[in-house]
Amino acid sequence: MEPAVTSPDGQIDDEARRIAEAVREACLQAALDAYEEAGFSGLCADGRWECAVDALRRLDLGLVLAGSERERNAPESPAASAAAEAD
Repeated sequence: MEPAVTSPDGQIDDEARRIAEAVREACLQAALDAYEEAGFSGLCADGRWECAVDALRRLDLGLVLAGSERERNAPESPAASAAAEAD
């Protein structure tokens, strides 16, 4: 049985892809920020990695999804609208 997020031809639907990309970006940013901050605090590579993993565990997915929803519902910029009309 195919997952509900795929179309009959096996493609991931746009909404599922948008959510997955938002979650991936948030996880990546949280891990990189924590790793860098831990380095500034003088932690070794193992300690920095532990901080990065902990940041992933603490990441509030509700906020990520809410931000993704806001982004989806935001009005287009005038430049994007003008470019779309030109096509």
